[in-house]
Amino acid sequence: MYNKVKDKVYDKVKGDVYDKVKGDVYDKVKGDVYDKLKSNVYDKVQSNVYDEVKGNEYDNDQDNVYAKQG
Repeated sequence: MYNKVKDKVYDKVKGDVYDKVKGDVYDKVKGDVYDKLKSNVYDKVQSNVYDEVKGNEYDNDQDNVYAKQG
């Protein structure tokens, strides 16, 4: 009896409240904060580090590969 009631009430509460909270709060947080973080930090990291790595290591790799082939 306890498990039956627990399952019914818990599923209903989990479904109603969790979906509402997940939908409202999570989307808002994900939208505002994540987009801000993604655009500011990710772009900065991507441009600085990736360009540096691409510039240095990629050139070295290409030189090595072409030297071996040539």
